Amino acid sequence: MLELKNIKKSYDNKLTIIENFNLDINQGEFVVIVGPSGCGKSTLLRMIAGLEEITSGELLLNGKDISHYEPSQREVAMVFQDYALYPHMSVYDNLAFGLKIKNVDKKIIDEKVKKAAAILDLTTYLERRPSDLSGGQRQRVAMGRAIVKDAKIFLFDEPLSNLDAKLRHKMRAEIKKFHLDQKGTSVYVTHDQLEALTLADKLVIIRAGVIEQVGSPQEVFNNPKNSFVGEFIGTPAMNLLKVDLEYKADGVYVTGKNRAFHFKLPDNKTKFFTEKKLKPTQAVLGIRPTDIILHTNEEAGWNTPFQVLFTELLGHEANLILKYGEEELTSLIPAMHMPKDLKSAEFYFKLHFAHLFDGETGENLNL
Repeated sequence: MLELKNIKKSYDNKLTIIENFNLDINQGEFVVIVGPSGCGKSTLLRMIAGLEEITSGELLLNGKDISHYEPSQREVAMVFQDYALYPHMSVYDNLAFGLKIKNVDKKIIDEKVKKAAAILDLTTYLERRPSDLSGGQRQRVAMGRAIVKDAKIFLFDEPLSNLDAKLRHKMRAEIKKFHLDQKGTSVYVTHDQLEALTLADKLVIIRAGVIEQVGSPQEVFNNPKNSFVGEFIGTPAMNLLKVDLEYKADGVYVTGKNRAFHFKLPDNKTKFFTEKKLKPTQAVLGIRPTDIILHTNEEAGWNTPFQVLFTELLGHEANLILKYGEEELTSLIPAMHMPKDLKSAEFYFKLHFAHLFDGETGENLNL
C-alpha cells in the first residue's frame, strides 16, 4: 500500500507545483492520475520514484516512510514516456542492466530476462537494438525492465503518448494485462482521459497540483464533483451553458442566455433546493453530447430548433456541431439516424442525465 500524506512540491519556496496532496493507493490497484498538461502529474510520479525531492509531507510504502530513500531503495519501477533505453545495448542487455549493476548472479539474470521476454513476446528480439524495434516493441522493453526488478509499485509516465492511435489501443490492453499478471500496484499518469477511463480501477483528477475528485471511472463520469471534472472527463466534452435559476410554486426553472430557452428541471435535479435549501440564482447546466438527441418523436424534454454548423462523421457515430444565439453545442448521435440534408433540426435534452453546477464555485449542486 502506498500513502501520500500532505505532499508538497515547490521550487525555491516560490513556485508551488503540488500542494497538500493526500492519496491512498491500495495493494493491487491500478490508479490513473489524469489532468491537463502542466498540472503536476509527472512531478508527482517522479517524487514517488525518488527522482524529485519532496518539499514536505510523507510518502509511506506499507507504513514505512520512504520519502528520503534513494530511487534504488524504493522497490518501485518506472516506465518513461520516451522509453529511456540504452541505444548501444541489445534488448537482452537493456533488460539485464539494472540487475547487473546490483551484481545479481548471471544465472538468475538470465532466468529473469527470459521470463520477462516471454511475458511480453520479446523472445525473438533479444539480440536486436532499440533502433531496430517499433515503438510498441520499445515500450514493451521498457516494461520488461520493470518486470525484472520484482518491484512492488509500477509507475507509468504517459507511456503511450509517442504511439499512433492503433498502437495505443493495443498497448493499453498490454499494460492492463501486465498489471493483472504481475499482481502489483500500478500508478499511471496521463492527460488522455480515454486512457484514464479504460485502464483505471481508481481515477484521480488533478488541476494545478490539487485533487479535484477521486473515484472509479464510472463514479467520476456519472457524478462529476464540479464543472471542471464534468468537462474534462468524456469525449466529446460535456456541453456547459450558463443559466439563470427561477424558483416557482411548481418547481425550479432554468433560463438560458437572452431567454433562448426556458424549462422546468426534473425533480432529481432539484435536490440542492429541496434537500439542502440552497437558492442560487446563477448556475451552469452541463449536458453530455450523447444526451442531446435529434428530435424524431414526442420525447419528454426541451425541444428547440438549432442551426447545424457542420458534422463530423466518426464511422458508426456522428458529431453534430450546433448553434443557437451565441452558444455552440455538440451532439453525438448514431450515424444511421443522421438525415442526408441537415442544415437545421430540432433536438431535445435528456434532462434527467444533465448536471447543474454552481455558477461561482463550479461545484455540482446535487451532490
